[in-house]
Amino acid sequence: MKLKHEGFSSNRLHSKADNPREVVFAKAWQHENEISGTLAALIPDCQPRDAQVAATVIQWLGSNVGTCFLRTVIAAKSVRDAVTPNAELTGAPLLARPVE
Repeated sequence: MKLKHEGFSSNRLHSKADNPREVVFAKAWQHENEISGTLAALIPDCQPRDAQVAATVIQWLGSNVGTCFLRTVIAAKSVRDAVTPNAELTGAPLLARPVE
């Protein structure tokens, strides 16, 4: 069965989308799976729901909030920095509770 790599919010992926970066993330993920089957390699016996959930997460990474998350994690020097980032990076912590 050929998997469809579209997320739950694929309706946001049109030519006049508010966030073109979100479109790029989603389309790049679709292309990656068409040429190399990345998701199938990560999840044996991958089902349509798995593909939809993964595509949703990848699309979200291209959103403003997802990109902020990526920037925070990439800039972090430790897990503590990633979950309670410097206010200069995002303006707010990603998690409400501190990491133990």
